Amino acid sequence: MKKLELQIGEKYNYWTILSLSDFVSKNGERYYKCQCKCGTIRDVRAHHLNRGGSKSCGCFVKETMTKIKRIDIEGIKFGKLTPIKRVYHNNSKHLNNWLCKCDCGNEVVASTGALRRNKHLSCGCIRKGEENHNWKGGRITTPSGYVKKYAPEHPKNIIGYVLEHRLVMEDIIGRYLEPNEEVHHKNGIRDDNSKENLELWVKSQPPGQRVDDMVDFCYNFLKKYKPEILK
Repeated sequence: MKKLELQIGEKYNYWTILSLSDFVSKNGERYYKCQCKCGTIRDVRAHHLNRGGSKSCGCFVKETMTKIKRIDIEGIKFGKLTPIKRVYHNNSKHLNNWLCKCDCGNEVVASTGALRRNKHLSCGCIRKGEENHNWKGGRITTPSGYVKKYAPEHPKNIIGYVLEHRLVMEDIIGRYLEPNEEVHHKNGIRDDNSKENLELWVKSQPPGQRVDDMVDFCYNFLKKYKPEILK
């Protein structure tokens, strides 16, 4: 590559060349020690200076962005969000984000564009339950064929949903299922959650084969699932 010779003292955008840098690229390209308008000194590749690939240490972009006429949306409501004030977000150097107050009381940061395009309408609460645009009556079918029911109050819910066959079995036995219990579909049809088609299975085994261990296991098992037999 032909070595590009630049003159000391020349200005390239916000850069002023101070001297030739000691640093040289692997292919022999020159670097120049330059001072930015803001005072920052840095080694800059000659071709980046000559072709405008490097205009500053970064302050050029920041200064340019501050001159852009910004849309003022403070106080204008978008869905459940009301912008309160401009803020920097995720290490951004641009004030194009807003701290917003949601109707539910939470605060969230959203960009001007996302708000104006209705891509950000709440802190997340609008996505829950009947207010979700994908709401299907509280019952959804998983890719594997099982049915989930909306039950946000259930301690084992995942994003508000619980497998319907487990809910039906819990209604039958009058308590929450334990980790070692699972529900089996007798006819193999995974979305048939009628009470007649479900049966409770237990995965636990006795801790050993000694008589005392087996007796304790059987007693506790009957006590939990068939207490009437012990009477």
